[in-house]
Formats: sequence, structure tokens, C-alpha cells
Amino acid sequence: MTAGVRIKSHADKNHEKRYAAFLSYSHKDEAWAAWLHRSLERYRVPQRLRSAAAGSPMPERLGPVFRDRDELPSAGSLSDKIEQALARSNALVVICSPSSAQSRWVNQEILTFKRLHGEEAVFCLIADGEPCSGGVDECFAPALRWRLDESGKLTDQPAEPIAADARPGKDGKSLARMKLIAGLLGVGLDDLRQRDQQRRQRRLLGVTAASLGGMALTAFLAIHAVMARNDAERRQEQAEDLIEFMLGDLKDELGKVGRLDALDATARKALDYFTELPEIDLDDQALARRAQAFRAIGQIHLDRLEWDQALASNRLALETHRALHQRNPRSTDLLFDLSQSEFWVGYTLLESGFPVAARVHFESYLELSERLLQAAPGNPDWAMEVSYGNTNLAGIHEALGERDQAVRRAREGVAWNREAVRLAPAEDYYREQLAGALAWLANALLKNGQLQDAAGIRMEANELLKGMHAAEPENMQHRQQLAASFRGEANARILLGEEAQAEELMEQSLAHFEALVAHDPSNDLWAWWAQDAALDRVLMAVNVAERMPQPDQAALRLDWLVQLGMRDFGEDILRESRRLLALAVLLYLDAPLQDCIGCTDIGLATQRLWQDSAWERADSRVAQNLALTHLLLASLGVATGSFDDALSGSIRAMQTAADADSNRMTQALLARLLMAKGRHGEAQPLIRTLLATGYRYPALMAECRQAGLCDRE
Repeated sequence: MTAGVRIKSHADKNHEKRYAAFLSYSHKDEAWAAWLHRSLERYRVPQRLRSAAAGSPMPERLGPVFRDRDELPSAGSLSDKIEQALARSNALVVICSPSSAQSRWVNQEILTFKRLHGEEAVFCLIADGEPCSGGVDECFAPALRWRLDESGKLTDQPAEPIAADARPGKDGKSLARMKLIAGLLGVGLDDLRQRDQQRRQRRLLGVTAASLGGMALTAFLAIHAVMARNDAERRQEQAEDLIEFMLGDLKDELGKVGRLDALDATARKALDYFTELPEIDLDDQALARRAQAFRAIGQIHLDRLEWDQALASNRLALETHRALHQRNPRSTDLLFDLSQSEFWVGYTLLESGFPVAARVHFESYLELSERLLQAAPGNPDWAMEVSYGNTNLAGIHEALGERDQAVRRAREGVAWNREAVRLAPAEDYYREQLAGALAWLANALLKNGQLQDAAGIRMEANELLKGMHAAEPENMQHRQQLAASFRGEANARILLGEEAQAEELMEQSLAHFEALVAHDPSNDLWAWWAQDAALDRVLMAVNVAERMPQPDQAALRLDWLVQLGMRDFGEDILRESRRLLALAVLLYLDAPLQDCIGCTDIGLATQRLWQDSAWERADSRVAQNLALTHLLLASLGVATGSFDDALSGSIRAMQTAADADSNRMTQALLARLLMAKGRHGEAQPLIRTLLATGYRYPALMAECRQAGLCDRE
């Protein structure tokens, strides 16, 4: 037998084709495939259309339709089962989406069918994406977009696929279904719709006449039962489609205008609906819908910071995906869905303050991602999943104060992201994600005292992001990433004592943040980041000189600092601590504070925040902000009396934080607080440790020299 060619037997030659159509799709489009398969096979060809057909008789039903539910082969070619089905199919129907356009198996099925039967019997259903865009949203596989030559190889001559468009705003599902059926039957769409309408009218008249004429009760009940069953199935499908839309597309649109509250009732009803469905009676498609609904409901609660409700919904999704995986243990698509549910449960636990519980789910997420990659080592998406898994565990280690482990996991995350870039060098997405992975690694290195390494990683991320921004200057997401990355490197450089470079980088960061705010003044998040970056820039100026002169207000964006200081952040502890720090800086600089009442009581406010926020459970950045506030006020001598107690309380808090982790910034602040209280003997060992890591923050060095604990060179 010649390699790559299958010789048909005599039985094959004489065998009639068994399939009306072969359904080709990516397994990520499983729900679409199940709907289309059911819709085509249940369709009964109108009697008058069959009677009017010329030539070969038209079948009573449009079927059977071949739909492969098995796993794709692990080898580089299609299985014998698939090739036989393609050979015995009269037509090929391709569900088109970005996923199917990137699927090599869908592409191979199209090529095989075209080589066997030509291009005329290939039909497309557009489920998502954009046809012939050539971008990441391309929904046509290469074998659909280009014609074949006589030898069966793709040419550069464009093809014109016959496509029905099921997307919202296009044909819609109902009309797209009718277009496909018309193409498969070889009749005009208008003729088919007219005959179909006539059939429905006759059916309705027949049922009415039968009931009025007193047909036999048993016959009537039988007809009624069948119609009721079909109607119930149709109504259930419509209800689940509606729920899916409301929890998906509608949620996204309402989220853009800040009206997720409008989905509360839908979320509750959907949760009740899917919870009451007995799992044993559900097929795989219904279970998948239920899991998707649970996860969508969880997202709504996450967006509204409703942790308990989000956790409950995400756990229900996880239980459902576990059941699906047990039914189909060889399915990589279900393995992927299970991994995503593990992630969302872990994420919800981490965000709600339970990192130890979150760790179990993140470890499971990474293990499942590694299984996906093992099944398809050349798949860049699976390499990215492994990258995400390692980076998420880095965040867990960081939250638990395990700095060395955080660095190790963050490095693994970067390494696997680089592998995804290597596997798909033309895909911008993986390079964008690499910039984020590098930022995670830089932060982990910075908190572990590896300052030079952190600055170097930030430089690499900046170069990557600068290239992306230059290629797409109108892409605001790239600009946002670049602004944050410049700020990150600036903060690393200032800790190394590289003042001029740090100030230049921070100015570049602020310029990008200013451009973002100008582009969309209504974006509160960008406004917050811009104001917070302005605070970093002013703090940098305050702490560079041993004796700070009055700065240039325009250059240091003090107007943004005033806005930050005046805002009330309510229950957000981190932002409130930054607001207090901004007020202290403004007081230090003697900037105009408008109607700021009680600024001299900032020390007391920080003391209350320590108590109210249960600081031992708060983000370490809160402790750092409050400690910096106390240092500034100490240098001004304000809030005398009670402030001395506040400073002592800050020292106790920072000592606990420094014992809990090896964050060099925490240790540096503790050393500065101790020196401010004259406790030089306790500060000296901390300073020695810091200097050994290359830590040269200007304010620390100035205060250290003034206390006689550092050389003056």
C-alpha cells in the first residue's frame, strides 16, 4: 500500500453513500454542533417538495448526518473511521469560528472531502468570528478560503464558500438553518420556506379537523404527546439559549454601562432552573450548558465583589465539569473546561482572603494544564495554560510570604510563556501575555530583594511593550501596560539609588497615564492609576534629596495629588491608605489643600486605620503606606503627643510584617521607623542586610548617614 493513499476495496466501490452530510467542527464549538446535528436530522422534507423533485427521489428526512463525538487522533492523519465517513457523505457542513479556523483537524477534513468530492458540496455555518478577515477573528479555515489544484493542493486562488451566517444581527440561527437545509437538498431557499410554511399550516388544520371530527381518542393522544414532547424540548432549548444569552452577551453589555444589578433576577432564576435539573437525566450538552451558566453567574457575583455567592456558583460549575470529565475522561475539551473551573474557584478564594484554600485549586489547575500540554506538546494554548498555572501559584506563595517559591514559580511562568511565543511566533497574543508574565516575575524578584534582577526583567518587558505600542499606537491596552511597566522599572531603579534613571522612567510613565486619561476621562481606573503614579513621582522627589527643596508643582503633577488626597475611598483600605499618604505629602510640601480640614490629624487617622482594617490581614502595601505617612509627619513634627503612640504602633506592625516575610521594602521602612524613634541598635542589622542586597533607596541612605550607621561616601 502506498504511504498516504488508501486503496478502496471492491466492497467500498459498490457501497452506497450512507450520510447526507458530514459535520466538521472544533470541539470548542460542541454546543453548536449538537444543535445543528439535532436540527438537521429532525428535519422532515415537505411532501409537496418531494413530489415536485425532478430526477432522483428526495428523501423524507434529511439524514443521517455524521458527527464525530470521539477524540481526535493523536497521529498526524485522520483516522480510518473519519476518512470512511467523509467518503460516504454527500456533503460537508463546516461550523466556522476562530477555533475551527485554527483547528488542523477541521482543515484536514475539508481538504479530504474536497479531494474526494470537489468543492461544490461544501457548506458553511458561521457561528462566530469574521469571514476572510485574515486576523485573529478569522472564522474560515485555510482549506475553505482557497481552491485546490488538480493534484489536490491548495492554491492562491480564492474560493467562495457557501455560507449561512448564524451570528446575531446576520441571518440568525433559524434562517441560517433553513439556508443550510436548502443547500443540502439542492432547492431554492424561498421554495423551501414556502413549502415548509404550507406544511405547518396543513399540520395545524389537520389537527384542528381531527379534533373537531372526533378522531379516535388514542390517535389524538398519541399525536398530542409527540407534539407536546417536541414542543417541550424546543421550549427547553429556547429557555436555555435565552439564559445563555443573558448571562453571556447581555452581561458583557450591561457591564460596560455598570448595570449588572439588572441581571440579579435572571441569575437567581437561572441558578434555580439548572440546580433543579437531575444530573442523571441530563446529556453531555445539557450538563455543559449548566456548567457554563453557573460560571457566568459566578462572574456576575465576582464583578460585584460578592465573594460568598461567587464561590457557591463557581463550585457548582466545578462539580458539573467534574461529572462531565468522569463521563468523557479522554476529552481534552472537557479537561480544559475542568481546569478553568478549578482556576475560578481558586481565584475566588484568593480574592476573598483564603490563599491556603485557593492553593489546592491552583495546584489542580496547573496539574490539569500540564496534562493538556502532555497530550499536545506543540499546542501554544496549552503552554500558556501551564504558564498561567505557575504564575497563579507565584501569587499564592507571595500572599503567604514564601518569597523564594514565588520567584521560582514566576520564572516557570515566564519560561512557558516564552515557549508559547516560540510555538506561535506570529501571534501577538502570546507576546502580550509575556509582558504580563515578566511583570509578575519582576515584582516577585523585587519583594525578594533581588533588585538588579527585577530592574533587568522590567527593562525586557519595557522593550517588548514599546515595540507593541509602536506597532499599534492606538491600542490603549498596550499603552496602559507600557505606563505600568515604566512605573515598575522606575520603582526598582530608585531602590537601587539610580535616581536620574528612575525619575526619567517615572516621567515617561506619567506621560502615558496622562494620555490615557485624556483619551477617556470617564475611565475611573485610569484616573486612579494616573493619580497613584503622580504620588510615586512626588515621593521620589521628596526622598531623593537629604533636605527637600520646594518642588515645581507643574512638573510633579500636584494637581493630581490633590485630587487623590481629596477623594473618599470608603471601604477600600489600600486606596484609603494611599489617600492619607497623599495628604501627608501635600502637607509636607505646603501645597494648597483647598478645604482640607484636620490635615494635622492624619497621624490619628492612620492609627484608626491600623485598628479598623485589622492590618495583620491587610495587604502589606497598606502597612507600607501608613508607615511612610508616619515618617513624613514625624519629619514635620505634627500631631504631637498622640502621634508618638501612632509611630510606635506602626513600628510594632512593621516588625510583625517583616517577620512574616522577607520583603526588603518592609524591612527598609521598619529600619527608617526605628531610626526616627532613635532605636539605632535595632535598625543597624536590618540596614546591613539591605545594603548587602544592593538596596540604596535615597531616603534610607540619608537617614542612615545622619544616624551614623552608614558611611558618608
